[in-house]
Amino acid sequence: MRKIINKIHLILGLTSGLVVFIVSLTGCLYVFEEEIRDFTQAKYLYVSPENKAKIPVNEAIGIVEKAFPQEKITQVRWKTAPESTVMVRTQSNKMISLHSYSGEVIGTRDMETDFLNVVEHIHTSLLLGEVGSEIIKWNVLIFFILLISGIILWFPKNVKFLKQAFTIKWSARWKKINYDFHSVYGFYLSWILLFISLTGIWWMFDSVKDLVYWATNSKQIYKEKVVSTPPHTGKVKSEVQQVRFSEDTNNEAITKNNLTKSELVQHCYLHAAEQGKGFNQVFVNLPQDSLATIRVLFRYPYTSLVRNQSNFYYDQYSGKPLRADLYQNYSTGDKIRSSNYDLHTGRMFGITGKILAFLASLFATSLPITGFMIWWNKRKR
Repeated sequence: MRKIINKIHLILGLTSGLVVFIVSLTGCLYVFEEEIRDFTQAKYLYVSPENKAKIPVNEAIGIVEKAFPQEKITQVRWKTAPESTVMVRTQSNKMISLHSYSGEVIGTRDMETDFLNVVEHIHTSLLLGEVGSEIIKWNVLIFFILLISGIILWFPKNVKFLKQAFTIKWSARWKKINYDFHSVYGFYLSWILLFISLTGIWWMFDSVKDLVYWATNSKQIYKEKVVSTPPHTGKVKSEVQQVRFSEDTNNEAITKNNLTKSELVQHCYLHAAEQGKGFNQVFVNLPQDSLATIRVLFRYPYTSLVRNQSNFYYDQYSGKPLRADLYQNYSTGDKIRSSNYDLHTGRMFGITGKILAFLASLFATSLPITGFMIWWNKRKR
């Protein structure tokens, strides 16, 4: 059995080595995305705090529409921290930063050519589109199998050699050091890499999500798409209907007459803010087609090992509340789903988690190299 596992480990390692190297290298870079942006793009992200409220959503939309008439807005986002800017994303993938208090256009970033976004695209698709995504999808599964088989192969055949399996003999010949480096450090860091690969598998395979929801007896409300109802006249309705979100939220109407589209978005945000207080990040997504909704997403400070975020959906024509997905009502499956990204990057455990994820990913770049050298030396022998 050990010979079969060794053969599987060898074949999968040789065939996936280059992709493992690329994905691991880009992964360890992207772990510190927030810190890198804070250092290199601070002028787009921060302003001097002022003792007044930040500009409202509709004003931010109006400023960008006037300054960039050729752009179609997809999202307005900001953090509640007083020094954070208001950012507007467009369909052409431009990120426009506005002064939080004056509304002045600070600058524009092209997110298509943004270094960290390119790193992310390499990590998820090798810049090869759907083909690259499919390669990454199966490579993540292969990498998980490599980790499991590697842990099995690490265990020595004889128990008396178990102590030696935990240490590297640096005084040995370089071939032995290379083998020990691959095996010993591979054993230690495989436990972190297993979590990273498992969260990657969650993203890549819908069947895994379905299995987790089934195993935890959780309902997948996210599969039920929320859509707007276009009026027969094609005109924006001026009256917002009164609809109850759930038992945990009030059903206060946000009725307003003769609203512009940006004002309707603003009132949807204000209505959502009354239902989901305590957030520290806001994402207001604007509809991009006739059936899409106005979606308001709030993120909250960590209170446990779960990313807390709530989604509120509104009809784009009437502003009618359609659904509220509150983090307080999360099922077990929802908690796993919402926390997957932060587990994958180590962000959930703060700077310590990021450092561990960085070191594990950096070490993973060496595995294809040291593994190839082990195979090559045995082949020559």
